[in-house]
Amino acid sequence: MQKNKNLFTGIIIGMCIVTVPLILMGSTTLNYDDGIGRYQISNTGIGKSESEKIYEVIIDTKTGRVVSRKKVNHTLYY
Repeated sequence: MQKNKNLFTGIIIGMCIVTVPLILMGSTTLNYDDGIGRYQISNTGIGKSESEKIYEVIIDTKTGRVVSRKKVNHTLYY
């Protein structure tokens, strides 16, 4: 009888060790409403090396709208 009780106890403990971490890992929620990964930056260089301009555009990927546009001299950009 003692052997069956130990076996049953071991099976219950083993099931708990497996199921509890699975439940805890499955309960995490990710909130992307705070802006992580929401904006995209695009830059392009135009012109000769001494008069080159860098055009920088920031786009909101959720709405598709342009947030910012800048034209910067290449010496100030790097």
